[in-house]
Amino acid sequence: NTEAIIDEMINVDDVDLDKVICIRNGINLNKFNIKNYRRNDMRSKLALSSCDFAWAKVANFSSIKGHKDLINAFKDIHIKYNSKLFLIGKDNGTLKELKDLVNTKGLENKIKFLGFREDIPEILLAMDGYICASHTEGFSNAILEYMSCGLPVVASSVGGNKEAIIHNKNGFLFEVGDTKKMAFYLEKLIN
Repeated sequence: NTEAIIDEMINVDDVDLDKVICIRNGINLNKFNIKNYRRNDMRSKLALSSCDFAWAKVANFSSIKGHKDLINAFKDIHIKYNSKLFLIGKDNGTLKELKDLVNTKGLENKIKFLGFREDIPEILLAMDGYICASHTEGFSNAILEYMSCGLPVVASSVGGNKEAIIHNKNGFLFEVGDTKKMAFYLEKLIN
């Protein structure tokens, strides 16, 4: 579903290029056509004030999704800004470690774990920005969903992220693990 995966198939798996075509993911935009009056309802449910800048990351809790990098980048953001981060997804083995990291850094009031949710469109409507810190990625449906909600995106420069986001035009890209650059772009969007 990305040119990056095609390149990998050719270079790593020795697949014949003539046998491969790229068909990118798509999403149903109607699913994200939610009335704005519901934004305040969801922000209230998430205990967000009108001056809070709310970030979301929807990804199952596994090491390849870069949650640790994001938490480490966010630790400096919350000191300067009234910002909160919502992590949404199911546990694939790293949730306890991530919660311990949040507690160790004293961020339990700024970073909230919402678990697996069915109301992602409503949650996204309440957010101000999206972050994708994945170490590897195909063509991310999540990024398409955030963009369809009009949310600015900060993402790692991997896989299909580089095809969905044009750096400095419709989002910001950073190299995997570069928490300083990630924090820089988070601050830039907040400002």
